Amino acid sequence: MPVAACVAALGMGAGAPPAHAAGNDSYQAKLAPVPMNTPSGAASGNLMLTINGDQATVSETVSGLAPKLPTDKKTLSSLGIPAAFAGKPFPHVQHVHINGQDSCPTSSDDKNGDGVISTVEGQPAYGKIGTTLSLKGDTSAKTATDVTVAPGGGSFTYKRTFTLNADTMSAIKNNKAVIVVRGLNPATAPKASLSTPNELGATLPGRARSSP
Repeated sequence: MPVAACVAALGMGAGAPPAHAAGNDSYQAKLAPVPMNTPSGAASGNLMLTINGDQATVSETVSGLAPKLPTDKKTLSSLGIPAAFAGKPFPHVQHVHINGQDSCPTSSDDKNGDGVISTVEGQPAYGKIGTTLSLKGDTSAKTATDVTVAPGGGSFTYKRTFTLNADTMSAIKNNKAVIVVRGLNPATAPKASLSTPNELGATLPGRARSSP
């Protein structure tokens, strides 16, 4: 699932200094489309993250993403999605990536020149997955491609409080964290993205496997 929207290192929120005095740290970010993968202005969002001890509360609104899974078999096959899920709300797995180059991918990251920045091509920019922003249950990298616990639809609001692991906590506080939302809109995505094999092996339903 190539990246649809991304935000570079989280910035301290306007209310962070007084919150920090009370034991809280607040961070905010604006999501923007990833070049080549999503047209300018086609995806946007805002995210607020508050840390209190080892507890993180994420509040997020996102719009302009793929609203529903496509219905034609060729596109579904390229996305690794069984035909039975045609027309269902499009799942958007999202993560806090850590310890990369603290940036979102750019067109220069399209190393094979196919017009799409794949997950593998984008990883040096944003780093490995530190936390999965799932709707329920596990938030570790183990659930990174579990689409059954991902928010879905063209627009969504996400809010959850969970225990933040130490690696992600450290990355956030050291400006080494990047928010990534996946799931290109077939209606606006480059044609190459619909014919390139699904490198993550992500399928519906349930948890996906990683490619060798």
